[in-house]
This record gives sequence, C-alpha cells and structure tokens, in this order.
Amino acid sequence: MVRAAVDREGGTLFERAASLASLTAAIGRSAASQVQGRRDPIRRLRGRLDIDRDRLDELEASVESGVRDAVRRAVQEEGVT
Repeated sequence: MVRAAVDREGGTLFERAASLASLTAAIGRSAASQVQGRRDPIRRLRGRLDIDRDRLDELEASVESGVRDAVRRAVQEEGVT
C-alpha cells in the first residue's frame, strides 16, 4: 500500500492522499463496528443481571407490551389515528 502511494506512476498526489484517507476511514469504521456491542450499555447491564434468559425475555416482552398499550391509549385520547 505504501509502495502504491509513493509510486511515480498513477494518480496525482491529491488523489492518492484522498484514497489513503478513504481507506483509513473504512478501516476505522470497521474497527468501531466490531467493538460497538461492547460499548452498548444495555448489553453490558443485561450481562450483569442475575436472571435467566427466559425470564429476561418474558420481562422485556411485558415491558414492551405495557409501553405499546400506554402509547395506544395516549394516541386515542388525543384523537390521532
């Protein structure tokens, strides 16, 4: 890659620099996406919970259902369809 960047043949210095910057950015985005799950506070806290997976799934479904019901009631009260 360094050889391609400094070779006398090929694109202009500006084009090569832009290409290297683009490649570096792509590598950075890829690296960031690999660690994203470890930074997610919800995933980290779920791992610390002293609850089995089935009970956690039930609890999350219950909370989601409650939120949906509350939103539906609020929307109906406001007359929004």
